[in-house]
Amino acid sequence: MLPNTAAALAAGEIGVGQVRVIAETMAAIPGAVSVEQRAAAEADLAHLDR
Repeated sequence: MLPNTAAALAAGEIGVGQVRVIAETMAAIPGAVSVEQRAAAEADLAHLDR
Protein backbone atom coordinates (compact mmCIF):
# COMPACT_ATOMS: atom_id res chain seq x y z
CA MET A 1 0.00 0.00 0.00
CA LEU A 2 2.91 2.35 0.80
CA PRO A 3 5.79 0.77 -1.12
CA ASN A 4 8.37 3.52 -0.65
CA THR A 5 7.58 3.76 3.03
CA ALA A 6 7.85 -0.02 3.43
CA ALA A 7 11.20 -0.05 1.63
CA ALA A 8 12.56 2.78 3.78
CA LEU A 9 11.40 0.98 6.95
CA ALA A 10 12.94 -2.31 5.83
CA ALA A 11 16.22 -0.55 5.11
CA GLY A 12 16.20 1.01 8.57
CA GLU A 13 16.04 4.52 7.12
CA ILE A 14 12.85 5.44 8.97
CA GLY A 15 11.15 4.14 12.08
CA VAL A 16 7.69 3.10 13.11
CA GLY A 17 6.83 6.64 14.19
CA GLN A 18 7.56 8.01 10.74
CA VAL A 19 5.55 5.20 9.15
CA ARG A 20 2.59 6.12 11.35
CA VAL A 21 2.80 9.79 10.34
CA ILE A 22 3.12 8.93 6.65
CA ALA A 23 0.15 6.54 6.82
CA GLU A 24 -1.99 9.14 8.60
CA THR A 25 -1.00 11.81 6.10
CA MET A 26 -1.77 9.58 3.14
CA ALA A 27 -5.15 8.68 4.62
CA ALA A 28 -6.00 12.38 4.90
CA ILE A 29 -5.42 13.09 1.20
CA PRO A 30 -8.76 13.85 -0.49
CA GLY A 31 -10.22 11.26 -2.85
CA ALA A 32 -10.06 13.72 -5.75
CA VAL A 33 -6.26 13.46 -5.78
CA SER A 34 -5.06 11.23 -8.62
CA VAL A 35 -3.31 7.89 -8.12
CA GLU A 36 -0.17 9.36 -9.65
CA GLN A 37 -0.20 12.33 -7.28
CA ARG A 38 -0.76 10.02 -4.30
CA ALA A 39 2.19 7.85 -5.37
CA ALA A 40 4.42 10.92 -5.74
CA ALA A 41 3.37 12.22 -2.33
CA GLU A 42 4.08 8.88 -0.65
CA ALA A 43 7.51 8.68 -2.29
CA ASP A 44 8.33 12.23 -1.19
CA LEU A 45 7.24 11.56 2.38
CA ALA A 46 9.17 8.30 2.58
CA HIS A 47 12.36 10.00 1.46
CA LEU A 48 12.21 13.19 3.57
CA ASP A 49 14.20 11.73 6.47
CA ARG A 50 16.99 10.34 4.32
